[in-house]
Amino acid sequence: MRDFIAKDLERSLDDILEQLSPLRGAEVLITGGTGFVGSWLARALCWLNDYRAFDTKIILLSRTPLKLKEADECFFDRSDVSFIKSDIRSIKELPQSISYIIHAAASPDNRVHMSDPVNTMDVIANGTKSILDAASRLADLKCVMHLSSGQVYESLNNGELIEEGRQRCGLKSGITSIYPEAKQFSESLCMAYRSQYKVPVVVVRPFAFIGPFQSLNKPWAVNSFLQEALNAQPIRILGNGKPKRSYLYATDMAAWLLAMLASGRDGGVYNLGSSEEVSLLDVAVAINSILKDKVDIVVKEIDSSESKFIPDLSFVKESFKVKENFSFTEALNRTVEWNLYRLGRK
Repeated sequence: MRDFIAKDLERSLDDILEQLSPLRGAEVLITGGTGFVGSWLARALCWLNDYRAFDTKIILLSRTPLKLKEADECFFDRSDVSFIKSDIRSIKELPQSISYIIHAAASPDNRVHMSDPVNTMDVIANGTKSILDAASRLADLKCVMHLSSGQVYESLNNGELIEEGRQRCGLKSGITSIYPEAKQFSESLCMAYRSQYKVPVVVVRPFAFIGPFQSLNKPWAVNSFLQEALNAQPIRILGNGKPKRSYLYATDMAAWLLAMLASGRDGGVYNLGSSEEVSLLDVAVAINSILKDKVDIVVKEIDSSESKFIPDLSFVKESFKVKENFSFTEALNRTVEWNLYRLGRK
């Protein structure tokens, strides 16, 4: 599996090495370093060190660094990776040697938002403020890249792609607005620190991803479908299967983020995702087509939504010369292959 991961990272990173050159010899802090996005950023930087002699120092900040060891022990005992064990809200000072910060500390899991909304908002708002306060005191800071969310936009029914300049969703009532509203506030906080304290900031709005090391115990369609199918259970589509989504493969996700970190415009706002749209029914059918043991697909028709939540990536692709190296079909195949290996079935 290590060769599998290394080859995928090579495919995503090798064409953009020039854009990443500012990261050579730099020290990069990743908050939320044990999460899916944070850990893949660390894997990408480790690959650059191992295969392209980048000599980048990586610091992962997390409340539970041992969680990462359980998922992927390759990060431990490396001379180029160190850890800060802390709640993001407790950070007061950071090592002065840090020149890049990737702030990815917040769970996108809506079950967490619903069950603990106050803490969700506190982590996003006060966690972002803490890291920006500490960043403002760094002498050689080049960039703070803040990972917001595509959820600051609303799903569309008119077939359009969602571009960065689109008006963000207005204030909503109800608990389902907790996460997007907190993310909107954190974006404004970043811009306030940029204006008042001259902190260099790039904001990224992630959509949806797929790939190895992503927990299947998540409330998102592709994860739920995979978990059901791998457990020989029917794939259940609660709606009509017509809503359209897109999924960027993990190594492309990490490569694009590093390009934005190294070469993004100060104050820039960028979408992150795939432009290849697939319906939820298409996702279920694709999963079933890969697995040897087929399962039933049950469409429950609970609602009639035909929403579309696909980012416009024309600005990002032009700005950073990045591309989607893995189609959805290939990304799904590699994700299934990794999960079968993890389960000891390959």
